[in-house]
Amino acid sequence: MSSQPPTSPVSSLPEGTAPVFTELQARGYHDFVPCAATASMLLYAHGNSVICAPYDTLIIERRFSRHTENVTLLAAHTASEEGGRLVVSCSEEQVAIAWDCLTGDEIGRLESYEALTAVAWMRNGVIALGSDQGTITLFELSESLSISTKTIDEVPITAIAPAQNCTTYAIGYSNGSLLIATLQPRFTILHNLTTSIYPSPVVTLAWHASSIHQNSEMLATQLDDGDLRLWSIEKHPGMNQKGARVIRILDRLEKRLSGRKWMGWSKNGRIIEYSEGKIISWDIRTKKVIREDIQTSSGVEGLTVYGPLATLFTLGPNNMVQQFDLNQPARLVANVQHSFHVPIDEPPDSTAPPTDSGYASTVNVQNKNEHTNEDDGRTVITDGEQLYLPYDEKEAVISNFTSGLYRDVGPLMQYPDAVSIISKALPALLRDFAARVTHTAVEKEHAQAVSFVRQNRK
Repeated sequence: MSSQPPTSPVSSLPEGTAPVFTELQARGYHDFVPCAATASMLLYAHGNSVICAPYDTLIIERRFSRHTENVTLLAAHTASEEGGRLVVSCSEEQVAIAWDCLTGDEIGRLESYEALTAVAWMRNGVIALGSDQGTITLFELSESLSISTKTIDEVPITAIAPAQNCTTYAIGYSNGSLLIATLQPRFTILHNLTTSIYPSPVVTLAWHASSIHQNSEMLATQLDDGDLRLWSIEKHPGMNQKGARVIRILDRLEKRLSGRKWMGWSKNGRIIEYSEGKIISWDIRTKKVIREDIQTSSGVEGLTVYGPLATLFTLGPNNMVQQFDLNQPARLVANVQHSFHVPIDEPPDSTAPPTDSGYASTVNVQNKNEHTNEDDGRTVITDGEQLYLPYDEKEAVISNFTSGLYRDVGPLMQYPDAVSIISKALPALLRDFAARVTHTAVEKEHAQAVSFVRQNRK
């Protein structure tokens, strides 16, 4: 793997901005920042909203802000033909909202009487929700109906994974219980996979896609103590004596360190694992399992993988977002920093419409009679008004801007991936700069833009 280039900031972090990857309130065993990925978009929680950023550029494109409290769970419907337009997010107020990540439109919502601790999409578009009381609720969006089934009473569900047949579920609990069961017409246990002598909470469950002609399915399971294993589960229990059996034990050390755990499937039979501060790729296709360590920055705060494209995303300190191509050897594709602006408080009588970011536009209007000098008057920008400069002054601004940009990116040229990273980030950076001096500017950015024009006018 090539040397990692330094972080390339998309935009500066304004003073007073709240850190994006700060720890949310305790959420049981889901202590990573909630993340999900579709065929074209990275999504992750930021307080009570969800950030949407397209692949490669990773520039923030949309902010979904329909929750009133911190988002705790996030899942994308990647089994759909669209590659995952639909997303479900759950928050601390015990509300689950299904929405379209390409438009930001809300599709449906469910208010629960119990705290939501696990969520997953079923192949048929139904959402499966687990609670801290051992209840599983199936939410049918098209009919706006929900059906709840009690499983192990008062034991929190920490992971849930519906099988491809949409009737069988892998269910993990905080007490270490791991079951394969059906919910309708009643809760029925098909297999009990609880094997630990000292039970550990189930962290992640993930089925591997299988053909309809196969008699069994593969299920990867990860426990809080780091135990990672692969199971073969018969699709039709009772047809033979195999039932459910362990076919791989990938990570079982005698002594483990406490910390966050995570796991997901990538393409070509690879399992991506996070454990004890490391990200590992396990290739299980061969008789001898092949392990590859993936080098990332320290302090991973969240991660997700989109298996069909072998794309991994990580969130880190200082608002850093990284994208990796997991095709061997794994390599870093994008490395950027995100910045977030504190919403501007609207005046009592203000009716300014919300912007794409979910924040209200800031109107900067000044009466012409109040101009103290010509220069100030020429640099006032109102909401919706383009920045106007005469041709010669515009050329001077562009020249100074490009010179400053060259000084900023020049030191990066010593790194092997610099040209690729700069060429991908530059168009979005220029679009971002253009937007910030027009009607989408917030108050601080507007002032910075005006100051920049004044300094470089002459």
